[in-house]
Amino acid sequence: MKTVDDKRPIKALLQHDGQGWFVGGKAGTTKIRPYEESGQLAPVVWFEIWRGDVLDSRVNAVNVAIIRYGDQE
Repeated sequence: MKTVDDKRPIKALLQHDGQGWFVGGKAGTTKIRPYEESGQLAPVVWFEIWRGDVLDSRVNAVNVAIIRYGDQE
């Protein structure tokens, strides 16, 4: 697993239907972190969705329409 070079903190990931993951939102998401996994022909970007110190889920970037950056306070 390789981290993505973009160091900006991610505030939210939105899908095409407007639903998504929000740092500090009602679902308890505390951090969203991008990383790469090896694909058949090229690296594939995924996002880790964290709740506290627990990795809750992973989302493939193909399912993301918008990335919002900002402070994660």
